[in-house]
Amino acid sequence: MMKGWSYMKTKRIITAACAFALALSMAYAPLAETGIKSGFGITASAEDKKYGYLNYISDGTQIYITGLNDFSTTVIQIPDTIEKLPVTTIEDYAFAKSKTGSQTNIRRVVLGKNVTGIGERAFFAQSKLNSITVNDALKKVGDSAFRSTGLKEVDFKEGLTTLNASAFQDCVDLEKITIPSTVTEIYEFCFSGCKSLKMLDIQGNLTYLGAEVCTNDTALTEVKIAGVAEVKQYSFKGCSSLVSVQLPDNLNRIYGEAFGGCTSLKTINLPEGLATVDAYVFTNCTSLLRLDVPKSLTSFGNMWYGYATTSSGSKINDAVMGVCRRSAAQTYAMDKGFNYVYLDMVYGDITNDGKVDSKDAMKSVAFAKKTVKAQYVDETDAADVNFDGKLDSKDALTIINAVKNKKPIQVKN
Repeated sequence: MMKGWSYMKTKRIITAACAFALALSMAYAPLAETGIKSGFGITASAEDKKYGYLNYISDGTQIYITGLNDFSTTVIQIPDTIEKLPVTTIEDYAFAKSKTGSQTNIRRVVLGKNVTGIGERAFFAQSKLNSITVNDALKKVGDSAFRSTGLKEVDFKEGLTTLNASAFQDCVDLEKITIPSTVTEIYEFCFSGCKSLKMLDIQGNLTYLGAEVCTNDTALTEVKIAGVAEVKQYSFKGCSSLVSVQLPDNLNRIYGEAFGGCTSLKTINLPEGLATVDAYVFTNCTSLLRLDVPKSLTSFGNMWYGYATTSSGSKINDAVMGVCRRSAAQTYAMDKGFNYVYLDMVYGDITNDGKVDSKDAMKSVAFAKKTVKAQYVDETDAADVNFDGKLDSKDALTIINAVKNKKPIQVKN
């Protein structure tokens, strides 16, 4: 009895499962038949239709371009509509070398006015592609979409929001790219290996900038970044021609080796509010002989500045740090044996309260008489207004006169 009950129950369960599977397959049958999108750059299987030299599919509301049916085509004009429906997407791998019989005949692409997305590797390795006309509707460019193409210049329009990973990686002929203020995300390796790119200007609402975004872009001379709170690891490593960098005002962290090997970089402004720099951030920046460090910077990685290599850790002898009094940067410079200068020193202000007054005068006299010793290095530096390396009556007299006459101390450093 128990065996028969168990068998019948099992049979009913199997029957119910089969029925559910059949219903599920029927429910999703239209997806397979029509090619409805299941995500950006991903389309369920569907039978391609032809429109001239283009292949496409439709979901009944919009058109997706899936590739070529004539591999000798040199100019691709994406139409605005097909079957009276808007052409919105160029699919994954649509014109990639691997999907065109290894042919690389495409020279030029013109996007129709309704194209909003370009899929993953859509034009990958089309090495002769040197021109693209971009529309106003484009929102996203997929992973490796134009990787290893021959593009020389790209002028994106306002409205673009996302450049995915490796979108232009190894485009060795790319000299100029216009990135509109509407872009919020630029992912890893996006412009890495673009050895002809001279300038990267990212202004506006950027919230994410991926790692290695411009690694080894050896022609890059100028970088302007706004919006992001972090510069990721290796972002500009090996950009040996880089001389000018403008960092975001809200920058909080710079990750390891972000500017490693930027041998032409002579100056960079670290914004107040920056809290952390990781190891080797400016290692082998052999021309960066002076770096002013904001007081907000409290966390330092190993050999983050002033070293010529990451392997031996040899110091750059002429490296100087600009530091604030009693800051973490001053402690770092002293611990590592770097030369440093003060950014906020008021000479004669021994007490570090921003003014030279009777308290400082009294302390300078005590230093001269050697009845009191300095608690901090910067006290000695502030008191030695004659810059002779000792605290004596000359320094005390200068400070007393400054207090009496209510005039700042004129010093020559």
